[in-house]
Amino acid sequence: MGIDLIIQLVMGGAIAALVYFLKVIHSDVRQNTKDVGKNSGKIQEVSNEVKHEKEMRQVQFNTIKESLDEIKELVKKP
Repeated sequence: MGIDLIIQLVMGGAIAALVYFLKVIHSDVRQNTKDVGKNSGKIQEVSNEVKHEKEMRQVQFNTIKESLDEIKELVKKP
């Protein structure tokens, strides 16, 4: 076995290891990109639900306020 063959084997192994890790990284990045897209949709959905809940609470608050105002007026009447 000559030195050239040993260098070629070491370089080939190093390149193979590098290619493997690049493939793993590429796969992870692709999966993470898909997950980000899915999570973005879920975040938007939750944001819309929170906005709707906030609007509903405001409507309920206004209804309660109106009811209290009516009760105050009834109490004030002699």
